[in-house]
Amino acid sequence: ARSLVQGHLDVPANVAGIEGFEIDGKTQIYFGIGPAIMRLPFSGISNVFDRRLSLLSELLALSVLGLAAARLLKRAKSLVANAPEGSAWWFGAFAVVATLGTPLLFFASRALVYHEAELWGAAAGLAGLDLVIRWWRVPTRRHLIEAVALATFALSCRPSTGAAPAMALGLFGLALAWKREWRRSLLVLAGAVIPFLGFALV
Repeated sequence: ARSLVQGHLDVPANVAGIEGFEIDGKTQIYFGIGPAIMRLPFSGISNVFDRRLSLLSELLALSVLGLAAARLLKRAKSLVANAPEGSAWWFGAFAVVATLGTPLLFFASRALVYHEAELWGAAAGLAGLDLVIRWWRVPTRRHLIEAVALATFALSCRPSTGAAPAMALGLFGLALAWKREWRRSLLVLAGAVIPFLGFALV
């Protein structure tokens, strides 16, 4: 975050440790900038919060992931014909299982940038899938922009856990092409590529 405030992406070698690699005498890390962007209001201007935000960020990501899992289940249920009625209790139980019943709980137990990136990638990925399905059901420009924005953030956290929304947009874009809705298809496919281009650019 402090590097971003100073206008560059390279970090001190002692910060990166074994995760760093040297290019033209500068140390880079392969982690995305998503978690760093969230830290800008704190770590970007002061060192008071150094090494004090990771666990809080991880717990917040775990909470977002649980909420996103429940919302995604509810959204997916609306896509299934004759789906059984489900009470709020079931969605809450699903959120608990998605957080406390997976390795993600272990990720939230240690203040490591690797764990934080994985958690935010997964949380933003599930929330992004929810927005993609919302756009598919109610295809407004605003819904598409929000889905692309969250897909971009998810991928910028960790591609291995955050790529799903961008991939889903790509699949929906291909589905529109199959229906010969060329203009909408191109727009959605462009939206699917933006998160990957953003990550590649960084």
